[in-house]
Amino acid sequence: MDYIKNNPYSILVIPMLWGVYEFRKLRFQLFDILKIAKEYKPVFNDLNQKINELSSNKTVLQDIQLLTKKINRFFNVPKEEDKNS
Repeated sequence: MDYIKNNPYSILVIPMLWGVYEFRKLRFQLFDILKIAKEYKPVFNDLNQKINELSSNKTVLQDIQLLTKKINRFFNVPKEEDKNS
């Protein structure tokens, strides 16, 4: 214990070792994220393909937009300003 108290470099060494430990933990977390991303890659590719198919077919998007407008018109309560107009 006296070695740590009497050594002036302990002020630099202890935080440096803590930083190395934290970087090691970060590396393990990044490997876990990479493993999860590799597992879900086929799902993401399939989803992107479906989105591209929907965006190429404009009538589907127009139908969805028309449906949401009708639903919003049904559920929205007009404001007092709109009633007077």
